[in-house]
This record gives sequence, structure tokens and C-alpha cells, in this order.
Amino acid sequence: MRYLYNDDFNDEINCSSEADLKFFHNNQFNKATLHRLFERPPHEHTKALSTIIEKDMLNILGGLTESQKENIKKLSEGHKVVIGGQQAGLFVSPSYILHKIISILIVVKDIKEKMNYEAVPVFWVASEDHDYNEINHTHVYDTFHNRIKKVSYKPNLDIGMSIGFYEYDKKEMLDCLDEVFNYTKDSKENIDIKERIKKEINTHTYWSELFTALVNNIFSEYGLLIFNAHNSDVRELEKGIFKEIIEKSEDIDRAFREGQKEFTNHFNIPKTIETDTNVHLFVNSKEKRELLSRDGDEFKTEESIYTKEELFNYLNKAPEEFSNNVVTRPLMQELLFNTAVFLGGGAEVKYWGELYKVFDVMEREMPVVLKRMSFINVPTELEKLLSSYDLSLTPQLIEDIQKEKDHLTAQSTNKKLLKGIHNLRKLVEKEYESLEKKIQTKHEKQLIDRNESGILKQVDYLERKYNYDVKRQVRNELNKLDELGMLLLPKEVLQERIFHPTVFSNQTFDFTPLNYTNKLIVVME
Repeated sequence: MRYLYNDDFNDEINCSSEADLKFFHNNQFNKATLHRLFERPPHEHTKALSTIIEKDMLNILGGLTESQKENIKKLSEGHKVVIGGQQAGLFVSPSYILHKIISILIVVKDIKEKMNYEAVPVFWVASEDHDYNEINHTHVYDTFHNRIKKVSYKPNLDIGMSIGFYEYDKKEMLDCLDEVFNYTKDSKENIDIKERIKKEINTHTYWSELFTALVNNIFSEYGLLIFNAHNSDVRELEKGIFKEIIEKSEDIDRAFREGQKEFTNHFNIPKTIETDTNVHLFVNSKEKRELLSRDGDEFKTEESIYTKEELFNYLNKAPEEFSNNVVTRPLMQELLFNTAVFLGGGAEVKYWGELYKVFDVMEREMPVVLKRMSFINVPTELEKLLSSYDLSLTPQLIEDIQKEKDHLTAQSTNKKLLKGIHNLRKLVEKEYESLEKKIQTKHEKQLIDRNESGILKQVDYLERKYNYDVKRQVRNELNKLDELGMLLLPKEVLQERIFHPTVFSNQTFDFTPLNYTNKLIVVME
């Protein structure tokens, strides 16, 4: 296994000055900042939170590894966490979900090596989310048809509830699994992976529990703690935080709007968070998750109106029906956990920057905010293809591949013949122009026009057929170039954003030698 570092794909906000860093409370990934964050006192509820996580993981997984037990103990004692989160993608897809978790584990390792401090790795499963259409599918590569293939679980299903409350159809899920693995290599390793996933599908009931079990299958030995946001005990613990968010909702919304404007103006970028609500909470998460808004002293959804007292009564009776939107979710994370480092995708880093004033309202300092690490797999056969066509892995790869395809086609084209066909078209058009001057009746014009159209269609067919034959002569090379582009930059984005992990490997690559970097890491065989 070899690792190369590529800086061409880095779209991170470049925080190089104090004016930039203020949007992240001036916290950088260095010893001075981390040491100060390590010294922050734990929350009063920290022990209770660790007990809830342990109980939830035992309930879903049946047992914990020794390293997970040790991290539960460290969490209860106030050790700071390195945390990141993601929606519960189908069969842990796309691949960047794994890369986000790997980033967490690498940063934990770095902190241990550089500061001799044992931070706790935590992965937040966004099981409170209701964006079903974002998680109900994955993509594989169909080598037979040389195409990217989308595989979906119940694509026409409409789910309004938080995904953590959704019970999946086991038969449909197993059928979906079969379809995914129809496109993988027929190897003992892949058969074993499929059987493990099949076992978890049959064992569990809820979508987010299945996701949790699959993540645990991969990362339990590294001591990863998995946090399910929709857990009813967690919601009970959060009641006081929800109440404070509601009380301060006007101040939070004002701080968000002001901070977002400052951030986007400073970096000259468009807004990342788009929302019209002003309370930044959802209710009714068990049935149809609805945004809450405030109008004076009233709190409204599309179907209901609450006074503040009625809303608090609702919260006290059913806290599991409340959840955060994009503005208050980072806030809830920091008011729940004692965080040293948060790792997110590029968009997440930007919306944390837009929220810096929101943290001030709740008198909570941000942790260090880092962009998660990105990885791209380049198997030996793709590496050889890049080399043979003198191509480089850059954001312009698809454009460069098209140029190479055009060059190959041009090399095989008889330009004299193609020019002759073009001249033939001009000659036909010219001769028919001459005939049109002799037309005397409408019937004659219709006859001539139909005849001209028929002959020009034949000339067009000749040109199309010739071009097709030319491409057929170099079809194998064109197909290889298409495959190269679709596998490395599918839909012109990094493969980790599209493909299921098994497209490239049946095991997680050895990331333990790596250190944190914001450069793209190219994983070579």
C-alpha cells in the first residue's frame, strides 16, 4: 500500500489570519489550543451521557470491545472527544462516511502521539434526520455496461419521520443487498462481507440501528463510540437544552443571520445554510418532522400553533419528538459533549463558520473545527491507464480524458473522406437551389423539398455511420478512458462522494500510519 498526497482538490476555506480565524473562535489544531480545550471542565451530565451511549450500544450491538469499554470510561471521566457525524447511508454509503470516521481515528491517534492525551473517538449518527431520499440509495460500477449504476431501497417511499424511527422491510433490504453485490467481484472476501451484512439486516429492525451495527463491524476494534441522536434517553437529557434554545430562539436567529452575513462577505462565498425558519427546531419527529417557527409569542408548524407554555409541556411529555435543524445541531453537539476537535465535510466547516455568533449566545466556545480527510483509491490497473495516456489526477481529469478521446478519434478518421461527405452535402444543397428556381407550382415545390430532404438524410446517415465506424475501431480504448473517468471522478466529483465502499476494496485500507492532513490522500495498491 502506498500513499500519495494531492493538493489540487483542496477546497477548504484558507484560514490564515486572525480575521479568518475569528469565525472559528480563533481555535487552531495546535498544542496550545488543544491544551486549553482539554482543561475545560466537563458538563454536569457527562457521566449520564456516557451511560446512555453504553446502554444504547449494548442494546443495538449486544456487546462492546475492550477498547470501546475503555473509551466509555474515559468519556465518563471527562476526557474530551474527537467527533464527527453523518446521516445513516444505505450499507454505510457513500465511501466518505468511512473516511470521516477514519479521520476521527487518525486525529485521536495524532493527539495521543503529540500530546500524550487520550481523546475519545465519537461518531454521531444523524438518526434524527428525515431526508430519506438522501440515504436510500448507493452507487456501484457496472463493468458489463461500462456505467455507474444507482441501487435504491424503495425509491418511491415517502418518509416524513426521523429516520431513527423507521422500521425497514427486511426482504426489500435483502433484495437491495443482492443487487449491490451483483456488481462486486465474486471473491471469498466479498461473500463474507455480504453474509455479515445479511446477518445484521436479519438481526435489526430500525434503519439507524442497522447502520450502527455495520459501522461497528468495521471500527469496533479502534474503540469507536457510536452515538444515536434520536435515542429517547438522549432526548430526555436534552430537555433543558431544548428549553434554553426555545427561550433564546430570537437571539439565536439574530446571531445566525448576522454571523452568516459577516462570514460570507468576509470569504466572498455564497451562503451554505438556507433556512426560512427562526426557531431552528423540529417537532413531531415520530410521524412527520415539522419545522417550528415563531410569530411573536406563538410557535407554529404547518398544522399546529403553540403558546410557549404549551410547547414546554409538549417537550416535557415527549422530548423524543423534538430535534435540531442545521443551525442548532452543532450547538446541541457541543452542549452535550466535551469536544476537542470536530471533523466535518467542506460544507459543514462552512456552516460552522456561519454559526460562530450562535455559540456566543449560548456562551459556549467552539472546538477546533477541521475538514475531514479525503481519500481516493487508484487500483493498479487505473494507475497504469493514467500513465499510458500521460494523464494526471487533477480536477480537470474528465476534460483531459475527453481531449484524449477526441485525439484518438481524430487519428483514426479519414479526413479527406469526411471532407468529401461535407462537400457532397453542399453540392446537393446547391443543385436543389438551382431546381427551386425552376419551380412553378406549390406541388412541384413540395415534391422537390421532400426529395432534397430524403437525399440529405442519406448523406447525414453516411456521415453518422462513418463516424460510428471510426469510433468502433478505437472502441476498446474509448471504453477504457470512459471507465477511468467514471471510476476516479464519477459525475465529476471524488469517487468517495458517489460509490459504495466495495467498488474499490473489500477491506478498509490500513490508515494507521497516516497523520491528519487537508490534502487528498491517493491510496495506491
